[in-house]
Amino acid sequence: MTVAFLDGVDGSGKTTLLDRLAHALAPGRAVTALPLWRFLPALATPADFTPWVTSTDATHIAAALLTGQTRRLQTIENLGRDAGNRVVVLVDRGPATVVASARAHLRTGIQTGHHQAIDLADHVGRLRDAVERLAAETACLSIELQVIGSPDQILDRLTAEERADPGYLRYLRALHREFTTFIDRVPAWAGLHRVRLDATQPVDANVSGALNAVRAVLDGRVPG
Repeated sequence: MTVAFLDGVDGSGKTTLLDRLAHALAPGRAVTALPLWRFLPALATPADFTPWVTSTDATHIAAALLTGQTRRLQTIENLGRDAGNRVVVLVDRGPATVVASARAHLRTGIQTGHHQAIDLADHVGRLRDAVERLAAETACLSIELQVIGSPDQILDRLTAEERADPGYLRYLRALHREFTTFIDRVPAWAGLHRVRLDATQPVDANVSGALNAVRAVLDGRVPG
């Protein structure tokens, strides 16, 4: 089994790239991991995310995201025991994206001052342990859709899609800063293979680059 994490800020094209990769791989080769929201107890549907974020203390949000991602990786680890060697598990939002998102919510979310003390370093440490365990058992690849420089191009796109809530845009700018900071740290946790793609390039070009990287890992080569 090979695990391919799709990392990047909102609007960078992660979901589109995942869908295209799933279709490009041989039939039966790709498995899509359960979405992160399925591991957030406060959410029953994806539509519950925005009300939850806008009414919950930011520290609790950050802790829930980190814990949810840890549980998610554990299910992928269990999947690996039954999956064949040529199966590719595609994960929308890898560890680097979730760590950056948790930190961005801390910067921009509600601070009530009434939450119980939460050791976020402990939550990050548990996620790191989960990444290292998974990488020790199977090949893992971080496909990074990077936004070089200012995130304005993505902000303009999201604004055109009527997702221009001021609070969301503040979060997105913070996410861009945090992602830029942490994208170099998280893959280093377990020596993950990395492929860096330019999110502003045509989708076909990024699909080709990601597909070549996945095939290289499947063939036991280091992706270039």
